[in-house]
Amino acid sequence: MPPEVLTAQMGYSVSPDFWCMGVCIYRLLHGQHSWPFPFKDHQGALLSPQKMLESVEKIRIPPIDKRLPQEAAEIIQELLVFEWTERLGSRKKGVAEIKAHSFFEHIDWGKLRTRDIAPGFVPPADALYSEAADKITITKWAVEQFNMAEENKAPLTDQQQALFRDWQYSRSSVKPAEQTLLDQFMAMNPQVGCTPKPSPAA
Repeated sequence: MPPEVLTAQMGYSVSPDFWCMGVCIYRLLHGQHSWPFPFKDHQGALLSPQKMLESVEKIRIPPIDKRLPQEAAEIIQELLVFEWTERLGSRKKGVAEIKAHSFFEHIDWGKLRTRDIAPGFVPPADALYSEAADKITITKWAVEQFNMAEENKAPLTDQQQALFRDWQYSRSSVKPAEQTLLDQFMAMNPQVGCTPKPSPAA
C-alpha cells in the first residue's frame, strides 16, 4: 500500500496509482509469490498500517532480481519511491515521463489508444462456454449483482453536492478542514437524502 495512503494524514490524487503500477510490474516480473515490501508477519497475519509504513520506510528500495533488464529494474525503483513528489508519474512531466521510459520503448501509444495493436494472447471465442468457465472469478451473476447495486444507488442531494463545491483534488493543496467535510458526508444517509444519523444521545 502506498505510503501516503498508510499515513492517512492528507488526501492524495493519482500518486498511489503509480506506486501500485510499480507493485504490479514487480510482481509480474518476479513471480506470483513475490512482494516488494512485506505486509504480513511471520505467522501470516496482516501487519498494521503503521508496521507496513515502517517496513516500506526502512527498506526503501525493494530487492530486485539481477536477471531483470536494466530498464525493468529502473522503472520499478522509480515507481516505488517513498516520497510521492519524487515518484515517476508524479513529477512535473506527469504520466508522459512514464510513457517515455525505456521500459515502454516498444509501445506505440498512438496505436494502443486506437486499439490497433494486436493482443499477445487471444482466448478462444467459446472459452466462456467451456468447462474452464467454472474457474472464472467474475461470473455473469456477479456482474448482474454489481449492475443492480449501481442502479439502486441513490443520487447525491444538492446539500451533499454542496459539501464538495470547493474540494481540491490535488494532494498538495488538500486542506485539513476537508476531512471534516468527509465526516459530514459520511454522516448522511444516502438512501434518504441528507438526513443525519441519530446521535447516541438521541
